[in-house]
Amino acid sequence: MNHHTQHPNDQRDTQKWINDISSLEQVFPQGTMIRIKEQGTADRFIWKLQQRLCGRAHPEIMQQAKRTLEEYIAATKKSHPHIAARLSQYNNVPKCTFPNTSCTSPCSWGKNALKRNI
Repeated sequence: MNHHTQHPNDQRDTQKWINDISSLEQVFPQGTMIRIKEQGTADRFIWKLQQRLCGRAHPEIMQQAKRTLEEYIAATKKSHPHIAARLSQYNNVPKCTFPNTSCTSPCSWGKNALKRNI
Protein backbone atom coordinates (compact mmCIF):
# COMPACT_ATOMS: atom_id res chain seq x y z
CA MET A 1 0.00 0.00 0.00
CA ASN A 2 1.34 3.44 -0.92
CA HIS A 3 1.40 5.82 2.04
CA HIS A 4 2.57 8.77 -0.04
CA THR A 5 -0.13 11.42 -0.43
CA GLN A 6 0.24 13.66 -3.41
CA HIS A 7 -0.19 17.36 -2.72
CA PRO A 8 -3.09 18.96 -4.70
CA ASN A 9 -0.63 21.30 -6.43
CA ASP A 10 1.38 18.26 -7.56
CA GLN A 11 -1.74 16.75 -9.12
CA ARG A 12 -2.57 20.02 -10.86
CA ASP A 13 1.00 20.45 -12.12
CA THR A 14 1.14 16.84 -13.29
CA GLN A 15 -2.06 17.26 -15.30
CA LYS A 16 -0.81 20.57 -16.68
CA TRP A 17 2.44 18.90 -17.82
CA ILE A 18 0.57 15.98 -19.42
CA ASN A 19 -1.73 18.38 -21.29
CA ASP A 20 1.22 20.49 -22.40
CA ILE A 21 3.41 17.61 -23.62
CA SER A 22 0.40 15.93 -25.30
CA SER A 23 -0.23 19.10 -27.30
CA LEU A 24 3.28 18.77 -28.76
CA GLU A 25 3.25 15.10 -29.70
CA GLN A 26 2.83 15.78 -33.43
CA VAL A 27 5.84 18.11 -33.41
CA PHE A 28 8.02 16.38 -30.82
CA PRO A 29 7.58 12.59 -30.90
CA GLN A 30 9.34 12.20 -27.56
CA GLY A 31 6.26 13.88 -26.09
CA THR A 32 4.04 11.01 -27.20
CA MET A 33 2.59 8.97 -24.34
CA ILE A 34 2.72 5.27 -25.17
CA ARG A 35 1.67 2.11 -23.36
CA ILE A 36 4.32 -0.52 -22.87
CA LYS A 37 3.67 -4.21 -22.47
CA GLU A 38 6.42 -6.26 -20.90
CA GLN A 39 6.66 -10.01 -20.83
CA GLY A 40 9.13 -12.53 -19.51
CA THR A 41 9.78 -14.86 -16.62
CA ALA A 42 9.49 -14.06 -12.94
CA ASP A 43 13.24 -14.63 -12.58
CA ARG A 44 14.02 -12.03 -15.25
CA PHE A 45 11.58 -9.62 -13.67
CA ILE A 46 13.27 -10.04 -10.28
CA TRP A 47 16.61 -9.34 -11.95
CA LYS A 48 15.10 -6.17 -13.42
CA LEU A 49 13.81 -5.18 -9.97
CA GLN A 50 17.35 -5.45 -8.65
CA GLN A 51 18.35 -2.76 -11.15
CA ARG A 52 15.30 -0.54 -10.76
CA LEU A 53 14.35 -0.72 -7.08
CA CYS A 54 17.64 0.83 -6.05
CA GLY A 55 18.38 4.24 -4.60
CA ARG A 56 20.84 4.82 -7.44
CA ALA A 57 18.00 4.61 -9.99
CA HIS A 58 15.89 7.64 -10.86
CA PRO A 59 12.88 7.94 -8.53
CA GLU A 60 10.49 7.74 -11.51
CA ILE A 61 12.04 4.41 -12.54
CA MET A 62 11.73 3.08 -9.00
CA GLN A 63 8.08 4.12 -8.75
CA GLN A 64 7.19 2.59 -12.12
CA ALA A 65 8.95 -0.67 -11.22
CA LYS A 66 7.03 -0.76 -7.94
CA ARG A 67 3.69 -0.21 -9.75
CA THR A 68 4.53 -2.96 -12.24
CA LEU A 69 5.48 -5.29 -9.39
CA GLU A 70 2.17 -4.60 -7.63
CA GLU A 71 0.27 -5.35 -10.87
CA TYR A 72 2.28 -8.53 -11.41
CA ILE A 73 1.52 -9.73 -7.86
CA ALA A 74 -2.20 -8.97 -8.26
CA ALA A 75 -2.34 -10.72 -11.65
CA THR A 76 -0.71 -13.92 -10.35
CA LYS A 77 -2.31 -14.10 -6.91
CA LYS A 78 -5.08 -16.54 -7.98
CA SER A 79 -3.61 -18.22 -11.03
CA HIS A 80 -0.03 -18.69 -9.78
CA PRO A 81 0.02 -18.07 -6.01
CA HIS A 82 3.57 -19.42 -5.68
CA ILE A 83 4.82 -16.70 -8.05
CA ALA A 84 2.80 -14.01 -6.28
CA ALA A 85 4.24 -15.11 -2.93
CA ARG A 86 7.76 -15.06 -4.32
CA LEU A 87 7.31 -11.59 -5.81
CA SER A 88 5.70 -10.25 -2.63
CA GLN A 89 9.01 -10.41 -0.79
CA TYR A 90 10.27 -7.65 -3.13
CA ASN A 91 7.27 -5.37 -2.63
CA ASN A 92 7.79 -2.11 -0.69
CA VAL A 93 11.51 -2.66 -0.22
CA PRO A 94 14.57 -1.41 -2.11
CA LYS A 95 17.25 -3.67 -3.57
CA CYS A 96 19.50 -3.39 -0.52
CA THR A 97 16.91 -5.37 1.50
CA PHE A 98 16.29 -8.12 -1.10
CA PRO A 99 16.93 -11.69 -0.02
CA ASN A 100 20.42 -12.93 -0.98
CA THR A 101 21.47 -9.47 -2.15
CA SER A 102 24.18 -7.21 -0.85
CA CYS A 103 24.72 -3.65 -1.96
CA THR A 104 28.20 -2.99 -3.30
CA SER A 105 27.73 0.79 -3.55
CA PRO A 106 25.28 2.03 -0.90
CA CYS A 107 23.24 5.15 -1.63
CA SER A 108 22.37 7.88 0.83
CA TRP A 109 18.70 6.74 1.06
CA GLY A 110 19.27 3.11 1.99
CA LYS A 111 16.11 1.37 3.16
CA ASN A 112 14.12 4.60 2.63
CA ALA A 113 14.88 4.79 -1.09
CA LEU A 114 11.28 4.02 -2.12
CA LYS A 115 9.95 6.82 0.08
CA ARG A 116 11.88 9.70 -1.48
CA ASN A 117 9.98 12.31 -3.46
CA ILE A 118 10.62 13.43 -6.99
